[in-house]
Amino acid sequence: LNPGENEIQISDIRKSESGDTAVLYKEYEGGLSENYYILKVDETYSNIVRKELKGDCEMNADEFLISPEGELLVSLTSSSVGFFDSDGNLISAENKNSRFKAEFFRTGSDYYEWYLSENGGTVIKKADFETHTFSDVCTLDFDITDAFDGYGDYDAVFSMYDGIYGYSFESEKLTEIINWLDSDIVLPDYNCYVYPLNKDLMLTFESNFGYNEKDINNNISCGGGTCELPQGE
Repeated sequence: LNPGENEIQISDIRKSESGDTAVLYKEYEGGLSENYYILKVDETYSNIVRKELKGDCEMNADEFLISPEGELLVSLTSSSVGFFDSDGNLISAENKNSRFKAEFFRTGSDYYEWYLSENGGTVIKKADFETHTFSDVCTLDFDITDAFDGYGDYDAVFSMYDGIYGYSFESEKLTEIINWLDSDIVLPDYNCYVYPLNKDLMLTFESNFGYNEKDINNNISCGGGTCELPQGE
């Protein structure tokens, strides 16, 4: 990123199915206006492309998904999302009946959005980059705090107030992976993030005090102990 005299702020970083890395960021021009850009970098880091997100819509983008063709699904405001083409032009936008911003996760070649419904519970929909539409997957009768890419037999991984869970859409089965009370993980309730790594899982989290810890492979190491992570059935 080379903003020159302008201030920039990275909103989200994603890796596409094709292996490219994409960075969503906003640039403050002259300290007054702000514009959003997507930066795409291939696996060899030899091809870098920057596109500005453009469209007749309100934009406060902080999360996105990217298709193999470079199209984007972006969380625009607290109640809307939008599809953008590979050049950053808005294709369509859709309002959501949500309490908070819609967020996204990907499992294999399937793309999903989720949000907390105003009527209660968690809504999960599948995004289609070909038709730029959504189809219903399920509505959970409970709230989650975050959703992450699936791994193993899990279509999604949920962060909840009492721990981390794997979820199967077909069986509607919720499987406990980590229970905060039974683990030796310290301060897990501040900005917890879950990253599937093939069949393994990585957790990162930080508190307001700047505390951060992470461990890769099949154990989470904290406070001198470990807790085994199940791989799903």
